Amino acid sequence: MDNQKIEFEVLNNSHKAEQLTRLRSYANLTQKMLAEKSGVSVRMIEHYEQGKKDINKASAETVYKLSQALGCSMEDLIKIQNA
Repeated sequence: MDNQKIEFEVLNNSHKAEQLTRLRSYANLTQKMLAEKSGVSVRMIEHYEQGKKDINKASAETVYKLSQALGCSMEDLIKIQNA
């Protein structure tokens, strides 16, 4: 993998991480509150928000639980790839 591709992936994950953080803040939830409300562990939420894990690679169930807890659509949390 070349450096440009790695840099793009880091920036792309960062944008998605910022989106989760933004939606959580808009819902007035701490990471712990979101974890309790969604059933997704605080650790996983931290990893998604820090860009250590890619939310696009999360299970549909995880994305669904987070979207329900945040009051948003699943599409709001993930980036849909154009075919």
